[in-house]
Amino acid sequence: MKTTPEKSANRKALPKFMIILLLSALVGGLAGLAVGYMDGTALPETIQARCTGILSAIMPWSIWVSSALLLGAGLWIYRKSRTMFDRWDGEKETILDQAEERLSWCVLLTNLSTVLNFFFFGAGMQPLLSPPRFPLFLLSFVLSTAGQIFLSQKVVDLTRKMNPEKQGSVYDMKFQKTWFASCDENEQRQIGQASCKAFRAVNYTCTLLWVGLVLLSMMMDLGVLPLFLVTLLWGVNLTAFVLEAIRLGRHK
Repeated sequence: MKTTPEKSANRKALPKFMIILLLSALVGGLAGLAVGYMDGTALPETIQARCTGILSAIMPWSIWVSSALLLGAGLWIYRKSRTMFDRWDGEKETILDQAEERLSWCVLLTNLSTVLNFFFFGAGMQPLLSPPRFPLFLLSFVLSTAGQIFLSQKVVDLTRKMNPEKQGSVYDMKFQKTWFASCDENEQRQIGQASCKAFRAVNYTCTLLWVGLVLLSMMMDLGVLPLFLVTLLWGVNLTAFVLEAIRLGRHK
């Protein structure tokens, strides 16, 4: 019987897959046994008390500090990129590429600041802040969000100056769609490759979170909500990716 390329690839990959599967089962079994032998009452209370104490100490200043570090660094990178562009003679494309790469780092820092702001704000909604401190905490969130929008607008405007064909405004609710449509084929290909890698990273992260939550549920009463939220994010990520692939396949 003739061996097809598909069967050959499957036979080549199957041994490695089985080894990884067995090792994963072994590690999971050992972890489950270890959790079963641990004291299920004292440890969770100690961990929860320590986490609560740490969050209570850092919460009033969390957004101020994180925004100062991340947005401050992003603003410094933006100014360096702006200086490079202003001094550009219009001939050396490498200088323009370096300026655009720095702007990408600026975008990363702005996004990280946004994620941390939402985390700290959500954690601040818990009974960790005394009432007199909460207005100042809320003010820090508002000001930091305004700073993120301002810096994002500056980055987009400078990018449009470097690339006049680019379209879109950060104040437009359809900015990402408009911006993607104004990119050339090479840029759209890069965005697609980056999105595929981000898709895989989210899948790996959801897998690790699922394992961690299952193990923690053996030590403390977490309820089903954390596990539900992780699997919900996992399912949305997978479903959105496949449905978009089907849609693009119909219009290729």
